[in-house]
Amino acid sequence: PHVIDAVSNSEDHVVQNTSKNTHTKSTDDEEISMWPQFDDLDKRMMKIALPCIANFAINPLIGAVDLFWVNRMSNALAVAGQAAANQVFSSAFWVVSFLPSVTSTLVSKANAKGDEEEVQDAVSQALVVGFYVSLLGSVLMLRYPNQVLSSVLKDGAPALKYARPYLFIRSFA
Repeated sequence: PHVIDAVSNSEDHVVQNTSKNTHTKSTDDEEISMWPQFDDLDKRMMKIALPCIANFAINPLIGAVDLFWVNRMSNALAVAGQAAANQVFSSAFWVVSFLPSVTSTLVSKANAKGDEEEVQDAVSQALVVGFYVSLLGSVLMLRYPNQVLSSVLKDGAPALKYARPYLFIRSFA
């Protein structure tokens, strides 16, 4: 298979992964590393990737911390209610979480063209869409918790009593 050089143009200079420690050869018989070498390109990529990683990692971490504290109540129904409400909230979170990935692509393309107005439009559109989708999700979770929780719990389930207050609190996130 062919290895594509990772090249990033930024203003007047080019950053390229030029490590010689690899088993893969390019078409010029120059060895190119498939592993991070922590050179300038790798550092720039990590700088861009860390906020995206944090965005996707925060929700499971919050759920784990909540589970830890709810579990200390020694009540299986409370844990079941928290888990059910957390699943509903997580599903709503993942519906909206596509926005940073799509927005970063649009912003990168516009920035590469040097079109500052298009960059601002892409960010503004993502903020507006995210606001309205989140507002709709929050209103549904706050106003109709039984209907929303019915997607994971049967009507009259004993854990519903514990799921409603947890979902109410998480709806403000």
